[in-house]
Amino acid sequence: MMKLSTFAIASLFAVGCAGPSAVSTRASLDHQAETAGCTSDTPWSTLAAAQMTSGHLYGIRQVRERQFLARAVQPTRTTGADLLFHASPQVTGEYLERVFQCHAAVGRAADPEDPFHLASGRVPTVEVRSLGNGYAVRIRGNDARSGREIWEKARALAQRVSSGLTADRTAALSTPSGR
Repeated sequence: MMKLSTFAIASLFAVGCAGPSAVSTRASLDHQAETAGCTSDTPWSTLAAAQMTSGHLYGIRQVRERQFLARAVQPTRTTGADLLFHASPQVTGEYLERVFQCHAAVGRAADPEDPFHLASGRVPTVEVRSLGNGYAVRIRGNDARSGREIWEKARALAQRVSSGLTADRTAALSTPSGR
């Protein structure tokens, strides 16, 4: 019978934990879009804009995560936003995920407040979670800058939606009048 030293057991455990099953392999948005069958001839922006209205979108949440720099230095940073949608008979979580992943990958910005299209680059991650009364669509950026931009755009979108204005009406109201 062979005895394993504590070091050997710890080494085997570390190798097992570092294997592919323990590594988080979040697919890139390009891969997600390719898998979902996103094509540029489908009006993803129109489908996404239809969901981002007052009848569907009812709230937002800031997504923050703690960044571990040192034992005593663990700042939190904004990494994105959750858009909260009401459940409806025609919409499933899978449908929302496909629409928003494809919209972010191959679509155009539905309006200036569209959090799926950033000036600082592409949105790398779009995930949908089921809630008791609807769905949470999580949009996450690569870094603090894109995370803040996603959050700011989500807040602007929520303010516009809660006021009942469409993107066209908001643009018309913000255009200076010739007085």
